[in-house]
Amino acid sequence: MTESYTPNQFINKINQDNPSSPTFDPLKTQELRQRIEDNKIQNGDILAQAEQQVLADEQRKQQEEYLNSPEAKIAKAEQEIQDMKAWLLTDQTYTPEEVDNIIDELLFVEYDKDTNEPVVWGNWWLNGLTSAEGLQLPESVGGNLWLESLTSAEGLQLPESVGGDLYLSSIESAEGLQLPETVGGGLWLNGLTSAEGLQLPETVGGYLYLDSLSPSDKQKLKELRPDLADKIL
Repeated sequence: MTESYTPNQFINKINQDNPSSPTFDPLKTQELRQRIEDNKIQNGDILAQAEQQVLADEQRKQQEEYLNSPEAKIAKAEQEIQDMKAWLLTDQTYTPEEVDNIIDELLFVEYDKDTNEPVVWGNWWLNGLTSAEGLQLPESVGGNLWLESLTSAEGLQLPESVGGDLYLSSIESAEGLQLPETVGGGLWLNGLTSAEGLQLPETVGGYLYLDSLSPSDKQKLKELRPDLADKIL
């Protein structure tokens, strides 16, 4: 009587009868099992990588949310003030007592909901500086900013906004001069002898003092910026 086998039974019998021969696997079951195991490992790695990526993205999102928060921006502005103090002490233009007085003029840091930026309220008395190299100012200053001893704009990075007057009375050339977008008070540029390259702020609340410019240069500026024509002196 002929014995009957299922395909798997037949394969197992051949392999049992020939233990020293290569495994007989016409249905590719071993290969299939190996592929399944390989896929499990690979998919496990993919899932692990995806999970790590999700966690990294979530962490980045939380960091971005914090950095854009009022608390973080105020903390950054306060740190900038301390960095400024350290720079002033290193620069040695002022004595430590004078540096303390400069920093004490900065009353407080306040968050402006309209601009979504912190504002450093108070006045910056930096008239003794003859070089702006390395000078780091806050993005927004609420009071007056005095830099009357600077004769050049080289290395000068001004805030985007100055709430009070901006004194740059000794700067002789507009080369490299990047003025704030907004000056709430007057803009003192008495030392400029030429208007070449001068880009005026979008908004100036007070007068523009341009005493050393020729009448023709002043007229060109008035024609270029009719919105500020009545304020150019």
